[in-house]
Amino acid sequence: MNNLSIVIPAFNEAESLPELLNSLSKICKKNVEVILVDNGSNDNTSTVANSLAKKFRFLRVVSLQKNQGYGGGILAGLRTATGTHLAWTHADLQTDLNDVVAAWQEAQNSDNDLVFVKGVRKKRGLLPSFLSLFMQIVASTVLNIKLKEINAQPKLFSRQLYQRITSQKPPVDFSLDLFFYVKAIQLEAEIIEIPVYFSKRKHGVAKGGGSGLLSVVKISLRAINYIFNLKKTIVLK
Repeated sequence: MNNLSIVIPAFNEAESLPELLNSLSKICKKNVEVILVDNGSNDNTSTVANSLAKKFRFLRVVSLQKNQGYGGGILAGLRTATGTHLAWTHADLQTDLNDVVAAWQEAQNSDNDLVFVKGVRKKRGLLPSFLSLFMQIVASTVLNIKLKEINAQPKLFSRQLYQRITSQKPPVDFSLDLFFYVKAIQLEAEIIEIPVYFSKRKHGVAKGGGSGLLSVVKISLRAINYIFNLKKTIVLK
């Protein structure tokens, strides 16, 4: 069994993959596997990913014929993971892969079988910071639970915690981050936060809705809808 499994969903990220895998090769040691999920891409992500898998032995590719949604892609990768600790991050090169290593080190230093490590973004712009805070306040109020930086990556957790969280069917949309975070708190897992930094996208377009004021408003409204839907479906104990 591997000690760490890193799940990375990818939708139309062919241009980012070579740099992504070269970066991973510097941090992936023995007993670390990377599961790249081609989430129904319509570019050549699958071809590039399978070619890279021949070069990097730590890489496994999961190919989904149809896009399963943000959460669906991550869950597909997690279901094949073999690690004692599991994590997910993004393929767009906006998140530092060393953050996953830092999160794993924190988890290994914990004596708690139920451990959940998450990023807290630093040095962000005024608008992203305001939006993140607004979502944090709304989610905390609606779900009656204290939350901080819901969507920051990476997310890393023990296999024991993963099994208990997924005993209730997780969502397959963008609310997966919120679902795992809330369930970890409810299960009284040890919550560990690490500082992370968000870079600009190098290739392609943002999958979350792009940039600009109109896009920010759309993302905010969609996120609020996710929060209220989650309240209806999640078993709050």
